[in-house]
Amino acid sequence: MESEAKQFVARPDVLTLYIVRSRWRDLVYRVAVSIDDGQPIQTVPNSFVRIRLSPGEHQVVLQWKDVRQVIIVRGATGSIAFLELAGSTGLFHTEYGWANVSDVDAKRKITAAHLIADLDSPT
Repeated sequence: MESEAKQFVARPDVLTLYIVRSRWRDLVYRVAVSIDDGQPIQTVPNSFVRIRLSPGEHQVVLQWKDVRQVIIVRGATGSIAFLELAGSTGLFHTEYGWANVSDVDAKRKITAAHLIADLDSPT
């Protein structure tokens, strides 16, 4: 399943969303991500998630401690969208948020990461 996900083949009947978490200063914490108020997925460093969604607009939420960040993903059937969950851990702080990522960079990071969830969304 992981090798198939890393081929980045779009399914013609859905919007395929990849969420990647792969930053060198992102150490050990689990960070929850949910789609359209669905069940949270606990992400870990150097991981990715593939979610097949109905076409249209979807709310993607990152929840880390008291921080909640929302980003809207839009797409048509047969398309692929990429999001990066960026983490940074320093001596006195840890923070997470959504980061812009090109398709090329997202694919490179996903190729080196591990699949932790491969889901069909009911929406």
